[in-house]
Amino acid sequence: MRMAVPALILAALLAAPAGAQTYGTETPPPGPGGHQPLDLGHQAQTRRAFEEINQGFALYARRDLAGAEAKFRSAIARDPDEPQGSTAYYDLGLVLARTARYDEAAHAFDTALTRDPGILPAWLGLIFVDLQRGQYLEAQRDARALRASAPDSALARYQEGFAALRGGAYDVAVNAFAALLPGNGNVASVRYNLGLALLRVGRLDEARVEARHALTLAPGFAKGYFLLGSIALRAGDRGEAARAYAAARKLTTDPAMRLLCDDVLARLGGR
Repeated sequence: MRMAVPALILAALLAAPAGAQTYGTETPPPGPGGHQPLDLGHQAQTRRAFEEINQGFALYARRDLAGAEAKFRSAIARDPDEPQGSTAYYDLGLVLARTARYDEAAHAFDTALTRDPGILPAWLGLIFVDLQRGQYLEAQRDARALRASAPDSALARYQEGFAALRGGAYDVAVNAFAALLPGNGNVASVRYNLGLALLRVGRLDEARVEARHALTLAPGFAKGYFLLGSIALRAGDRGEAARAYAAARKLTTDPAMRLLCDDVLARLGGR
């Protein structure tokens, strides 16, 4: 059984040590051949930036975000050759996102991508900060850009669907999550989000099927029962709605959801 993926997969990205990403390989020194002059000063700056990025990795892993930020900013100030430059901006973006400085984080991630379009995790960072700032159209745009760079990425498609769902583009969300079903139909969060999008566009029978799929995959998924209750309520089945909301209330650890279930159940005469 595969449990629901967290609503924002990027949380895992932000929680991981910066050193876990694949960038940060030291740039080799320029060769002696050809007509390119040997810039020992700049090469030394690049090597020093590489050392500071590694030090920042270690500080980030110890949750010393202020120390990590200082190291990454120092590395950036040296204007190192790639891939150190894009790496430093990407890692700075992670720190800024974790400290809720989302505008600055977006700039850092965007700069990383300008320097190196291949640093795909930076697209995930942009999507995360777009969502945090409520910029849902931008989140959809960045998710599409990620998917263009990684056409086979299920995560890119998921992020596109999630951004569309948050931004009210429910038909787009339906299409994105439905496209994930081949190969990902046993992921509860895909089924749940597809069901939620289908509910929003009024396709209640299909929404109910997806909600039940999600609950089969994750029987303790309180949001799945809440969704099933909402579908039943929209369809006028008060009995099924009451049973589903009661199950959601029993399973949830979220006080806000518990209060909401209490309110609906009271109106339905179930509490």
